[in-house]
Amino acid sequence: MQPGNFDPQAFAKAESRNSCKIEHYQKEGKVVTFDIACTKPEAATSRGVFHLTGGADFTGTTHTTFNTTGRAITIDIDYTGKQVGICPYTPQKPAD
Repeated sequence: MQPGNFDPQAFAKAESRNSCKIEHYQKEGKVVTFDIACTKPEAATSRGVFHLTGGADFTGTTHTTFNTTGRAITIDIDYTGKQVGICPYTPQKPAD
């Protein structure tokens, strides 16, 4: 990830080579939640939850599921990090 505030859209791009779409992005207080739907190289879905823990620090998790070669795969990742710059993200407004 590049320096800056946690940006789930940049996270999705880094994780999936730009084949993902952020869905259900929500920030309530110090908690950011979002879903990611990817199409390449395999269809995959992820659920992310990140907690701003004070100052520039954050923790988070992602839970990703996909199928490959006929097998279901689940990947759970825990994150601990520090924001070192600014990279604002404004979620897209849902289409009517």
